Amino acid sequence: MMIHSLDIDKRRGQWRRTIPGLIGQQCYLVFASELGIQCHGRLAGLTAVGLSALVAESLPDQFRGPLPAICIVDDDLRSGKYSPEGAAVVFDAIVLHELAHVVAGNITPEVCPVSDQESLRDLVATDCLEWPAHAGSLRWLGHEARFIRALCHLHYRLNSKRQWTSLSLSFSHKSYGLSSAERYLKALGDELQRYDWLTLQEVLNRPMPEAFSKLWTADVLRSVKSVRSRKEQV
Repeated sequence: MMIHSLDIDKRRGQWRRTIPGLIGQQCYLVFASELGIQCHGRLAGLTAVGLSALVAESLPDQFRGPLPAICIVDDDLRSGKYSPEGAAVVFDAIVLHELAHVVAGNITPEVCPVSDQESLRDLVATDCLEWPAHAGSLRWLGHEARFIRALCHLHYRLNSKRQWTSLSLSFSHKSYGLSSAERYLKALGDELQRYDWLTLQEVLNRPMPEAFSKLWTADVLRSVKSVRSRKEQV
């Protein structure tokens, strides 16, 4: 996906054509404005096992049964806040991040409930840092090693097809108290190329490269030490 002036609906169409071949299954890609959901200002995108229930409710013509789903909060992207080129980079980074959640969470049609509308509407209206998956003193909760590994492989596979994505923008490592995604990418070494013929689930089910595992362990130990230090000062 070359970076050029953004037509958000056409760009969404590009991703819809790309995703099935990338992750091996269909995935809804919708906008918050289409679902009529009011999202907390910090939220840029989300995926959840019950999200396709909102697609069934708000976009019945597009509904093809329970499937993984990604929702992009499109208010800012349509507001003129970014240049067209900047909006394109941001849009792609959000999709990449949420797609990594789909892969890392092994979200398949079998685990997607047919009705979960109201709980999701309530959830997205709250600060995502307060969500059960992300709550707690460890800021990386919800973005563990499996997620980072999936993100790196998705980024590599897209870029190898000349579909450029910003890895740094898709992973706000300082917000999570972790090393940068670029460091994790480097720590994967030749795994990215060596396993590019495997499905992403097959890759993730294999042992992590030692350098990657050591980097993750060091990040976790540092964050735990930081939390303990803060508690001792209280």
